[in-house]
Amino acid sequence: MAAVGGELKSVVQHLRALQRRLCRRKRLELAKEEGTSDPREHVMLKVQPTATSVLAVFELSGRNSACAARFLAAKNKLNVAEASLSNSLASAFEDAYLQVPFETIVGLLDSPTCPRHRRDLFAAGRFIVETQLYTWLLAQNKKGVAPGRQQLVAEACRLTPKDLPHDVAAMLEQYWKGNGRARSQRKWLRRFRFEHGLQLGRVRVQAVMPLADMQRKAKAFWRWSNYVHAQSSSSGPLLLLNMDETSIALKPTAKVGTAARGFTGHKAVDAASLAETRARFTLMCTICNDTSVQPFLPQVLLTNGRFLGKKAKVEKLRGNLSVWTQKSAWSCHATLRRYISLLGFKLKAAAPGRDYALLLDCAPSHLHGSIKRQAKLNHIRLVYIAAGLTRCLQPADTDLFSRLKEKIAELYRSQQSMSVDGKISPAQWLEILGSSLQSILPAVKWSRAFAKVGASNWQKDVCQSFLFEFGWPSVPTIPPGPPTESEARDIFPKGRSKLDVLSYVHWKQPAAKGHVRLYKGKPIRTLD
Repeated sequence: MAAVGGELKSVVQHLRALQRRLCRRKRLELAKEEGTSDPREHVMLKVQPTATSVLAVFELSGRNSACAARFLAAKNKLNVAEASLSNSLASAFEDAYLQVPFETIVGLLDSPTCPRHRRDLFAAGRFIVETQLYTWLLAQNKKGVAPGRQQLVAEACRLTPKDLPHDVAAMLEQYWKGNGRARSQRKWLRRFRFEHGLQLGRVRVQAVMPLADMQRKAKAFWRWSNYVHAQSSSSGPLLLLNMDETSIALKPTAKVGTAARGFTGHKAVDAASLAETRARFTLMCTICNDTSVQPFLPQVLLTNGRFLGKKAKVEKLRGNLSVWTQKSAWSCHATLRRYISLLGFKLKAAAPGRDYALLLDCAPSHLHGSIKRQAKLNHIRLVYIAAGLTRCLQPADTDLFSRLKEKIAELYRSQQSMSVDGKISPAQWLEILGSSLQSILPAVKWSRAFAKVGASNWQKDVCQSFLFEFGWPSVPTIPPGPPTESEARDIFPKGRSKLDVLSYVHWKQPAAKGHVRLYKGKPIRTLD
């Protein structure tokens, strides 16, 4: 029986497809006979403009013909994305409305006398409420609010038209509330999201910047990047680097998995103290646009020694990882000076004779005057990413940290599942971090990340989503030469009026006054 039912269903679907094809052919033939080039003028409407539900929508919307046209298109399963079809439906409805008897319009919103009239008024009221609810939802999203189920239900009840008959309005409110059952509410909300192209999600929290400021900052950063590329005089291509700090949790956030419901005595938990749950470290991570140099770049973990100990218990860490124990796990300008010295020492061995440009964000510790001096001593040119736009212009933020933390969480859960008691030792944790760096950093071609943000290749490969966020259909024309002083100040944060921005732009490299050597494992500059 099941096989026969399946065959019958397929035959019915095939017949309906043939009927639709036949109707489409008739419309094309009719358009050809009358000499019209647009066959949409002869759309056959299953629900006519004079239907009670369409007229009710027109009255409840304040006599809005565009709203009635959208309802008419929805009932006939037509796509009104094109303005020509929408205007045709609106004109057809207005012509039909003028021919409707006056008595029909007067008694349109009276108490229904038959079930069909009640269903038509219910459908019209539901369409009006959902249209207004969608407009209200967009306004809430612009405020940074993603309304939940209870808010949407309450707003739908509030938007129910008062002009509807009492019994129809009561039916609508009962429909929104779902008889008090959350399952029924989720059912109509799921259909509402599908029809209006919505989805479940959160509104991202981020700094809001006027579009004109974003465009000005992006153009200034791209002009500075182009100028640095043009000024490169080394035999090889300019080596672009990007260093940024990120917070690494001792216990990564658990992903959704499979958990049993029934446990005798207590629930299954991932046992951890409050201090372990809150513990964070700072990872100073660097990527470059040359895959042959990437394995030699230093990756440094900053810790206060409380959880991982004063000294790393692993003789050689993977992923070129180093652990620096400080009083605090926060990065400061002294830490960055030490890191730049180590980076310069590594670059001299891995990529000698090339020009280096290090992209940094405008964190306060990165703008300290000693950072510029230390970078010049190590022949590293600094280029700062526009303040407030690191989510769009910093390769580490756009391409690195999300996949790195996802890999750390994956290896952490794998190691935790293999342990006897579910505990991870400090040595194992460092192995997990080193393995994550080793598997992510050398395997990815980071030159694409630099090109995507416009830091290389003269902005030919800028990501379209970033251009959309800047309000540009394509990359604007970037003038040649260095950015002006006003453009350079747009890159740096406000309140840095005393900062000599042009000294960063033109970057005069002093003559070498010494050599870099190691002292107790730390690279330092000497004068001998």
